[in-house]
Amino acid sequence: MAETFSVEFEAKSDAHKIWDFVKNFHLICHDAFPQFYDSVETLEGDGSSTGTVRIIRYVPGIPITNIKERLDLVDDENKIISYTFLDGDIFQIYKSFEATLALDPKADGTTMKFYGKYEKAAGVKTFAESVQDFVDFTFGALDKYLLSH
Repeated sequence: MAETFSVEFEAKSDAHKIWDFVKNFHLICHDAFPQFYDSVETLEGDGSSTGTVRIIRYVPGIPITNIKERLDLVDDENKIISYTFLDGDIFQIYKSFEATLALDPKADGTTMKFYGKYEKAAGVKTFAESVQDFVDFTFGALDKYLLSH
């Protein structure tokens, strides 16, 4: 049975700068976070528009080695991106996973809204129990990187 999640992160970075990173994740992630990402290979599309299919490969030591995902929506005007996991060893954790990241510009930064639905694999801790920790860590690292570049 599918479960849902919805969390927010208050970033100090400008929404346009965050959106540029999110849209160009396939080009930037390895340089920005070499301790996590090995590469992103675009299988279909241009890497950053609706319909793109790509494989994200992680460095050794990360529990997940790869994720194949499809970008279901890339809305530049409203700064919203939605994706679905299609394949990879991520399915040791999830039977299905769909998520959306929406950026809400503020005078002093950006509210990053991360929400979606998933079905976990048998015996796996509920994602909703740890999603805020995940978001705080990953979006916090992104915010720190963008503020320094």
